Amino acid sequence: MLFSGCGQWRRPLEMPAADPYNDVVRGCFADPAHAGDVAERMLYSVSVQASDPTGAVRLQLSAALGDGLLQQVRFRARGCPHVIAGCELLCTELEGAAADRMPRPDAAELMERLSAPRSKTGRFLIIEDALDKLRDAVIKGG
Repeated sequence: MLFSGCGQWRRPLEMPAADPYNDVVRGCFADPAHAGDVAERMLYSVSVQASDPTGAVRLQLSAALGDGLLQQVRFRARGCPHVIAGCELLCTELEGAAADRMPRPDAAELMERLSAPRSKTGRFLIIEDALDKLRDAVIKGG
């Protein structure tokens, strides 16, 4: 259907076909329980950073280790809801895991779980880079 506006005929704006955020993104973004820093009382902790060249996406991942486990895992992030949800999801899954068995990062798998569009691949590669740095720091220090 065409309508006139400002003297021109045009098509009405089309609404996006689908919600850009799935339930996992909405849940993790709404309540990022792992946002912040590890507790100062922890004896051993590591912290790493990763960002894109423009600074539009910046991440800090921190982990506190004790008894061979990742006792606490926290993040600080500047980015879109997909980035924040991705960091929250990773921290939730890593907390309590054996420090010597941290998984290798996989941006594609995380993007699939969050139904992130391909246009955000670069942002998820930054998450992957940060997790890889954290893994290396934990293995070297743990």
